[in-house]
Amino acid sequence: MTPERRKIPDWAQRERQADLGWIAENLDVFSAVASAAFEDEGRGAIVVDTTLEPIPGAGNPFAYFPQEQIEEQDDEDNVIPMLDGDWFPDDVSERFKQFLRVTFGEEHYEENLAFIEAAIGRDVRGYFLRDFYGDHVKRYSKRPIYWLFSSPDGSFNALVYMHRYRPDTVSVVLNDYLREFRTKLEARRRHLEHVERSGETTQRDKTQAVKEITRIDKILNELRAYEDQVLYPLATQQVDLDLDDGVKVNYNKLGQALAHVRGLSG
Repeated sequence: MTPERRKIPDWAQRERQADLGWIAENLDVFSAVASAAFEDEGRGAIVVDTTLEPIPGAGNPFAYFPQEQIEEQDDEDNVIPMLDGDWFPDDVSERFKQFLRVTFGEEHYEENLAFIEAAIGRDVRGYFLRDFYGDHVKRYSKRPIYWLFSSPDGSFNALVYMHRYRPDTVSVVLNDYLREFRTKLEARRRHLEHVERSGETTQRDKTQAVKEITRIDKILNELRAYEDQVLYPLATQQVDLDLDDGVKVNYNKLGQALAHVRGLSG
């Protein structure tokens, strides 16, 4: 059962509206900075740090990031796992935390992370697992630009960027992430079996190990079915997309491999 999402605190909503208002009031400044930076450094983006105290007479700190620097943070294979733990180094939660460090500096990392988690009412990993995709789908009016590969019960999830999709993307999800996740779960299960059999293990730890083994077995069964019935057959098809057909047509080409979205999924 999905936990009930906590309401964003009133103070966070007020600060967010104030930040957006300040940005709107200073669009002419951002435009001038962006134009000058574009001439010197090429295409890029302005990032505004609204988590720090505004500079008197100047407002919130902001900086221009060239496209090359932004792409350094890009995901090489266009697959970002979104799981309940640190199973992969490029997990979405870890990538987000790295973004905070790179963009706003290590010095303010803990403060920025705490502010964000207070505003969203849960830790970052919990937000990505439970709320992110729904928010993304809503923001893009049920025509998301990030697509979520998701097993039936949501034990495996991976995001891909629609505009970087290739015919072999499903194979990458299957071979480099789903199967790798299964391998890691199986290793974890073997460790727990050793714990359960060990004469040095307390009864409490044995009980916990047995419960975790049962949970892992359920996940492994789910992942095997997802691979055999959905992902492997789809990977062999090397499905191509035509972006001119629009999100609705292309999203449904990948069928049950993707998370169901009411008003989008066929």
